[in-house]
Amino acid sequence: MAPSPTIICLTPVRNEAWILRRFLECTSLWADVILVADQFSTDGSAEIVKDFPKAVLIRNEAQNFDEVQRQKLLLRAAREYEGPKILFALDADEMFGGAIRDGLQVLRDDPPAPGTVIEACRINFTEDLNRYEEERQRLPVGYVDDGTEHCGKIIHNYRFPVPEEATKISLPGTVLMHFQYVCPGRMASKHRWYQCFERVHFPKKRASSIFRLYHSHRNWQKNNLPAVPENWFDFYRGHGIDPKSWNLHDAGPYYWDVEIMNWFREFGVPYFEKLDIWDFEFEELANRIGFDRRGHSFQDPRSRLTRKIHAWLYASLDQPKRWDRLLLRGLIRPFGW
Repeated sequence: MAPSPTIICLTPVRNEAWILRRFLECTSLWADVILVADQFSTDGSAEIVKDFPKAVLIRNEAQNFDEVQRQKLLLRAAREYEGPKILFALDADEMFGGAIRDGLQVLRDDPPAPGTVIEACRINFTEDLNRYEEERQRLPVGYVDDGTEHCGKIIHNYRFPVPEEATKISLPGTVLMHFQYVCPGRMASKHRWYQCFERVHFPKKRASSIFRLYHSHRNWQKNNLPAVPENWFDFYRGHGIDPKSWNLHDAGPYYWDVEIMNWFREFGVPYFEKLDIWDFEFEELANRIGFDRRGHSFQDPRSRLTRKIHAWLYASLDQPKRWDRLLLRGLIRPFGW
C-alpha cells in the first residue's frame, strides 16, 4: 500500500502579525507541515511562527520583492521532506472554508497522480465579514508534487508549477476565504504599493490598466453581494475557533508606504502622478516618522485633468471595457493613458 502523502502548506510573510496567529491556528488543523518564509518582518511575525509545532520558519533573505524567488525558496524546503507530497500555497490572509476536512481526507485516502493541480474558488470578504465577492476564475491552490521546476514572473505569478496540460481538480464544498479587505487601511496601503511597483517595473503599462487592476473591489458597493454562509466556518468552530469573532484591526503605518516614499526619492513624485494613490498623505507620514525627503515634496502632484480622468475611471468601474474604449481611443490616449 502506497504511503499517505504529506500535506505541506507554503506561506510567505512579511509583517503579517495582524492575522498570522489565526492563520496558523486554522491551518494547523489540516496541514502536516506549514513552511513560513519570513522576509525581514519587524512586527513579531517570526516569533509567532515559533509558537506552532507544525510551523517551520524559513528566512527569506531577498532584499527585493520577487514572487517566483520566494516560491522557489518554499518549494525547495518542501522537497526536502521524503515521500509523496501534496503542496498547498496560501497567503497568511487566506484560509480554507467549508468542507476542507472531508476534501483533504479524500486526497489522503486516494491521492491524485503527481502533477495534478488542485483549484479552489476564492471569495473576498467585505469589511464586516457578512458578505462576499466571488472571483471569476478558480485559483490554483494545491499541487501534487512531481518535482517539476518552477518558473514564472516577478509578480502575478502562479504559486507553484501549473503546466497547461496538468489535470485540474477541485475539493468539493471547499472555498478559499480571503480576508484582505476586512482591514481596509492595510489593503489600501498594499494596493498603493502594487500600483507603484507596476509603474517602476513595467513603465510601458498604461495607467488606466493599472487603475483597473487594483480598483475592481471599489465596485462591490454597487452590487448586491450574497451573505456569507455560516457553514463555511463550521470546521473551525468545531475546534473552538470562531473566524467571525476575530479582531483583525491593524492601524499601521505600513512598510509599503515607506517603500513608496523611497521610490519618490529615486524617480521623483511626478513619475507617479497618473496613479490613484493620492488619497493618502505621504507628506504627513514623512513628517511623523522623520523620513528624509531629500528636498522632495510628497504632496499630491495631480493636474486638474488627471483628477478628472481618475473620477471618470471610478464612475466607469461597472463597465470598464466599454468606457476604456471611449477613453483610450480618442480622449485620453494622447495624454499617455
